[in-house]
Amino acid sequence: MKKIIITYGTLRQGGTNHNYYLGKTNPNTKFLGRGKIKGFDLYNLHIYPAIIKGEGEVIAEIYEISEDIFKEIDRMEKSAYYNPEEIIVNGIKGTIWFFKKETLKLYKNAKKIEHGDYIKFKDEEKFTDRELKGGIKRDGNRKRNN
Repeated sequence: MKKIIITYGTLRQGGTNHNYYLGKTNPNTKFLGRGKIKGFDLYNLHIYPAIIKGEGEVIAEIYEISEDIFKEIDRMEKSAYYNPEEIIVNGIKGTIWFFKKETLKLYKNAKKIEHGDYIKFKDEEKFTDRELKGGIKRDGNRKRNN
């Protein structure tokens, strides 16, 4: 049985989890399009993003995936305290994973991404996978990863 997911962060094209779960090497994945998740705000948690219910719009990608891949993604998301919910984007009903406001409060340095596009934000900040693991200094200089 196929499942539909709506992605906004590391599972999107260009995100650190995209190739592993949804990339071209996975024949059970079908890209259905892009859209906007309405009624949510996007936050950077420094190594990955989160959305919470709010007033904004978040750029998203929609995928049809196998039930096995869905279970893997669901396990990964729930282990990081994300909550699944079904929503409709571009007339397509699918699952997203989001934070409750109480969970977001645990991340004291969470930064709202006003334009709602995590991949654009990641590109603007010039993050690399290595830097995402090691961090970046606040003054914009790259932190040395030894």
